[in-house]
Amino acid sequence: NYPDYFPAQPDFAKMVKETRKLGGYVTPYINGRLWDPATESYKTQRGKEASCRKADGTLYTEVYSSKVLNTVTCPASSIWQNVQKQLVERIQGELGTSGVYIDQIAAAASEPCWASNHGHALGGGDWWHYAYRNLLTDMRENHLKKDNILTSEENAECYIDLFDMLLTVNTPHNGCSIVPLFPLVYSDRVITSAFAYTPANLTTGTFRYENMQCLLWGSQLGWVDPQTLMKPESKKEADFLKDMMLFRRKQHDVLYGGRFMGEIIPKGDNPEWDIPGFGKSPVVRAAEWQSKDGKSVILVVNIDD
Repeated sequence: NYPDYFPAQPDFAKMVKETRKLGGYVTPYINGRLWDPATESYKTQRGKEASCRKADGTLYTEVYSSKVLNTVTCPASSIWQNVQKQLVERIQGELGTSGVYIDQIAAAASEPCWASNHGHALGGGDWWHYAYRNLLTDMRENHLKKDNILTSEENAECYIDLFDMLLTVNTPHNGCSIVPLFPLVYSDRVITSAFAYTPANLTTGTFRYENMQCLLWGSQLGWVDPQTLMKPESKKEADFLKDMMLFRRKQHDVLYGGRFMGEIIPKGDNPEWDIPGFGKSPVVRAAEWQSKDGKSVILVVNIDD
C-alpha cells in the first residue's frame, strides 16, 4: 500500500544503499503483534486463523494514531510465525538493510487467547512469552543475516537476550516519574536507545533533558525527527545533541558492558528548570558508572547554556 503514503512508490533499496554509503544503518519497522484485517495479506495468508480470540470467539482489536483498526495476532500461531520470518528475510534480501525493527514485542501486553488451533493452552498461561522466544530464536539462527540486528520497542526483561537493542519510550504519565531501575539491573547486559517520545517543540528544555538522561543512563542518543532538529530555531539543540554524541562515542568501554551504579545530583550553584512533561530538574545532573575493567567513572551533563 505504498501509494497511500507516498506520491510514487520510492526505490527503497536505492535509499538504503545511499544511506549505507553515508555511514548509516537502516532497520525498517514492522509490527510483531498487529495485523490489519482490511489488508490483502490478512485475507490471502489466513490472518483470521492467526488472530487472538476472546473467550466468546471475537477478536481483540486496537487503534493507534493511524486510526486503522488492527487485530492482535497470536505469537503461537504458525501462520504468524511464518509471516514474520518471511518478512525479515525479504526486507534484508530485497532492500539490503542492516536488520529489522519489530515493534511491540517487548512492549505490549499479552492477551488470553482462546483459539483452539494455535497449539497453546486455552486462555492465560506463560505460553505467550515462550511463543515469541521460539520465534525470535529461530529467526536469529536461520533468518537473520550475519552481523545484522533485531530491535524492538520497550524493554521487557524476558526478551533482552534476543534483541540487540531496545527502544525505551517510557513517557511519564499522571505525574509519575521515570527512575533508572532498569539500567541499575541490566546496564551491562542490554543496549537501549532513546528515553521518551521526542517533543514537537525542541526548544522548551524537554529535548535537552531527555538526551541528558539518555547519556547518563547509558541509552543511545538521537531518537528525533531530523527535519525538526535541522530547523534554524533548533540550532542550539542540534549542537547540544552533536556535542553529546561526539562525547558518547568515546565512552564505549564504559557504556557497553559497563555498569550503571546510580544517579548523582551535584550540589552548589545548580538551578532548576521546570521541564514540560517531567517537572522540575536541576540543570546539572550526573551518574556513576563502572567500566568493564572495574574503573569508576562519573558522567556529568549541563543542559543550561
